[in-house]
Amino acid sequence: MLLPRNLFVYGTLRDAENEYGALLRCSGEWVGAGRVKGRLYRIGRNRGMVYPGLVPSNEEGNWVRGEVYRLRAPGALYRVLDQYEGRDYPRDAIAVLLDSGEWVRAAVYRYAGSLTGKRRIASGDFLS
Repeated sequence: MLLPRNLFVYGTLRDAENEYGALLRCSGEWVGAGRVKGRLYRIGRNRGMVYPGLVPSNEEGNWVRGEVYRLRAPGALYRVLDQYEGRDYPRDAIAVLLDSGEWVRAAVYRYAGSLTGKRRIASGDFLS
């Protein structure tokens, strides 16, 4: 898979207090806030953190808020983040609509596990 230099983050990686969120900020440049077509779910709790999952969707009005970072060395960072995200979160490419109105292509860790019993985050914004 070609490694996009842009990465869209929508959950725990948006938190600068999270060690992997801090690593992202040191390894990339903030491009901007934006949104992708999809639905957001509260997946569970791990290491004392609640974490979400993005399920891409083309249904009208379903958007998930997040941020885009341009990575300096995507290969090295993706190896670390792939382990952090785990097998239920494969990395994929997605179109992101930045708040500036520009569309960019970015990698995203989408949720591919079971949605049984998972609660939807209707706002589409994990941090709201």
